[in-house]
Amino acid sequence: MKLIFSFLLLLLSFSAGASKLLTIQELATIEQDVDVMIHNLEFGGPEDYISQMPPEFIEGFGGPESLMESAKERMAGLKEANATVVSYGLGEPFSRYEVKNRTIVIIPFDLKMSTDTQMLISKSYLIAVKYQEANRWYYLDGAGYKNMKYMIQAFLPYLPDNMEVPEVDLKIVDKNQ
Repeated sequence: MKLIFSFLLLLLSFSAGASKLLTIQELATIEQDVDVMIHNLEFGGPEDYISQMPPEFIEGFGGPESLMESAKERMAGLKEANATVVSYGLGEPFSRYEVKNRTIVIIPFDLKMSTDTQMLISKSYLIAVKYQEANRWYYLDGAGYKNMKYMIQAFLPYLPDNMEVPEVDLKIVDKNQ
């Protein structure tokens, strides 16, 4: 009985922590979107990859056609390396902003991918943007945000200048070591 009670308290405390920045429905939607993104990373096409990005970001890079080439190259590289997703998960939402009919949430994201020779271990975050009028979320990998902050903000000018983001850590481990 104590074990069940402890589990329920843990579950409730996680739900309460997540609900500070996201509703249960928002969190469920984001989790479902991330599941689809991971599936598309392994089995989808470049159009699936691009369709999850904010429209202004896509247009800032010259439209879907310009990003399509880059996405094709990245996905071909993953297939060539025989990359598979080992595990992934969302952390507790880090920060939230309401700006110009958009909700922006920063969510830590862990990803482990394996190739024939290496293991990639990424601790990054998603920049999740919800357009209120469309009631839809779009996503960017935040790994490059700190280094390319002003370029990304040029394409997404509604991002707050003082946006708080977690640290990023990327490790590539040789499997032969």
